[in-house]
Amino acid sequence: MSNAEPNNEKQYTFTVNYSERELTCHVIKKGNQVSLHMDNNMNAELELQPDGNLKQLSGDEIPASNLQFIAKHIIEQDK
Repeated sequence: MSNAEPNNEKQYTFTVNYSERELTCHVIKKGNQVSLHMDNNMNAELELQPDGNLKQLSGDEIPASNLQFIAKHIIEQDK
């Protein structure tokens, strides 16, 4: 689900498969900066690249396959 905010902030909540578990993923996107919170114990700061991929800047290490899924979800919701 996507909620547009007046300051160009968008928030998304969805589930992600991680280590054979489904975790709740909360994303806040401001421009190309993305804050990720998974299962209330994993946090990462990401940047959405022009090619549609996410680059991890800091935080808990997120597997590349999860980053691809999250990027795809964000891009689809922004259409």
